[in-house]
Amino acid sequence: MLSACEALFAREYYIVSEYNAGYVETIPDSEIQQVRDYTSLLSAVENLVIARENSGTVRTLNYTGDITEDVPKAINTIIRQMPLGTYAVDYIRDDIHKLLSYYEIEFTIRYSRSAAEMEQIVRIPGVTEFYEALSVSLTNFEYTMKADIASSRITEESIRNYVNNFVRRSPEIIQETPEVTVEAYPNFSSPRKIIVINFKYTAAREVLLARRMMSDWQENAAALIPLDENIQSE
Repeated sequence: MLSACEALFAREYYIVSEYNAGYVETIPDSEIQQVRDYTSLLSAVENLVIARENSGTVRTLNYTGDITEDVPKAINTIIRQMPLGTYAVDYIRDDIHKLLSYYEIEFTIRYSRSAAEMEQIVRIPGVTEFYEALSVSLTNFEYTMKADIASSRITEESIRNYVNNFVRRSPEIIQETPEVTVEAYPNFSSPRKIIVINFKYTAAREVLLARRMMSDWQENAAALIPLDENIQSE
């Protein structure tokens, strides 16, 4: 693997997409990835996106296939079908060089999202965990939730219904229904997708948290049983 990816593997937001099935070699003491076929080529380009590299070099090694046809195909797949690619990549440019018996491909990547935006994406294993995370986001009055998940059961409608039901069932936690916008990358019908939910409230998060704290204090104060006057006098 790329040495640049080592720190990324241990982090919660690291995303493994359905395309990362190819074996990619790395030349010792180098960041050049070696690829043998289309699958490993696709994985090599994906590795660059996952690490948010702005550029990178890939070298063929006994490559099976037509590299001049496979490179644009891989780029198109990353940008149009890979969740992180559709969410964060503006464009990928390639420069193919023929060197003796192999090719070197230099990739230049421009992103439409900042590193901070990409780092907010959390890998979620299942539907139950997704809605648990959504509950936490609502409880904490978060402004956004970004989830990388493989599931066809989650839709925009199911998300909106869950938010409305959560607010209705838990008025002591959240006093207002936020304005919700939902997007999926590449789309909701994809086997794997990044779902981005944005919440808009009528007040800032700090104000809403303070209001809830005050409401809890008032309820607790009202629940106290007044002491008997005789006991107080004693």
